[in-house]
Amino acid sequence: MSIFRAYDIRGLYGKDLTDEIAEKIAKAFVNLLHAKKAVVGMDVRTASPQLKESVIKGLVSQGCDVIDIGLVPIPAFYFFIVKYKLKAGIYVTGSHDPKGYDGLKLCKAKAIDLTYESGIGKLEKNYKKNYPEKKNGVIVKEDVSDEYEKHIIGKFKIRPLEVVIDAGNGCLSYIAPDVFEKLGFDVTRLFCEFDGNFPNRPPEPLEKNLTALKNKVKEVKADLGIAYDVDGDRSIFIDDKGEYVNPDIILTIFAENLLKKNDTLVVTVACTKVLETLAKKFKWKLVWTRVGRSYVKQEMIRTKATLAGEISGHYFFKENNYDDGLFTSLVLAKLIGEKGNLSYLKNRVSRHASLDLRIDCKEEKKNKVVKAVKMHFKKHKLILIDGVGINFKNGFALVRPSNTEEKIEIKLEADNESDLVKIRKEIEDIIKDV
Repeated sequence: MSIFRAYDIRGLYGKDLTDEIAEKIAKAFVNLLHAKKAVVGMDVRTASPQLKESVIKGLVSQGCDVIDIGLVPIPAFYFFIVKYKLKAGIYVTGSHDPKGYDGLKLCKAKAIDLTYESGIGKLEKNYKKNYPEKKNGVIVKEDVSDEYEKHIIGKFKIRPLEVVIDAGNGCLSYIAPDVFEKLGFDVTRLFCEFDGNFPNRPPEPLEKNLTALKNKVKEVKADLGIAYDVDGDRSIFIDDKGEYVNPDIILTIFAENLLKKNDTLVVTVACTKVLETLAKKFKWKLVWTRVGRSYVKQEMIRTKATLAGEISGHYFFKENNYDDGLFTSLVLAKLIGEKGNLSYLKNRVSRHASLDLRIDCKEEKKNKVVKAVKMHFKKHKLILIDGVGINFKNGFALVRPSNTEEKIEIKLEADNESDLVKIRKEIEDIIKDV
């Protein structure tokens, strides 16, 4: 699988992504954006410091000045770009990939991510070019952590709760507990030390990786459990009963409590169709987009939406237009303080029977699978924004190729569990025959 993905660059460090390749990509990036100044940050992964230095070397060789903000959560990186109106930035991160992987997220003005269509494809084409050396740019080191903390704290007046924070040894290990405590919360810390070896749980905050968080919430009788991913742009929640809350439900809670008539909500085609029903009922403007945080972010900025989100735990609010796990968790904590326990809010939400599946699939077979599903259901009403979405009388299915892994992702919804099983079997039978 190519390291040049739909909305970032990612691969196994030392094999797919080397220091030399990172330096070359940085050179191509400067020339693509004609950048005179860029900010560079990184996550906690063991390879990130060396990759960061290679990126900086490539940038300054093209005459680009660099602001090195070091190890920070990626929302602080976005915050810095937006506040100081910078036109370019590179953040070194392997996102949610396992130990050993690393990568680059690339931004232009307003912290808008480059996607394959808007620039990463051009970098793939041009990074091997021999760009002439220029007079070296200047490197300045900045500490953005305190400024970012003050920015977050200044946005909230909130009734303190008891929370458990599982930072997964990632970038929010210190900042998130500090912010909650400064706002008066009683905080229990889990895995809140930087460690790029991820000794306590895998980098991705999937439900199966959050057993310790669930148990700790029940043990201390906390109001809320919060899990972050490595770079800090995703947040996943455990309710006051120690139960995992699906991101679709969190997004629905946000929508029902934050949106007003004529507000715009941006969601991916993989999000629950309950939102479509609610949008009609409450007269929200609903905008569907491709799966992927970068596409959601672009569409949110374009439509000036009030709220946006996707099912992996990325949420966007009009206050900042970028996904920030810490900001999101404070928005939810504020709602809990005002409206009631998360278990109560969760149970009030309308929902369908649903299931998310991820099936191993070689890169060269992904499009064949999608094409086969499309042909099989050609008489149904199809949604072709991303993969193929199929509307049934009693449900909905989305089959799409993963942007980041050799997998096919399947989202199923139905009026009841029996219908869900039938839809699942029909989809899986098609895939088996490819």
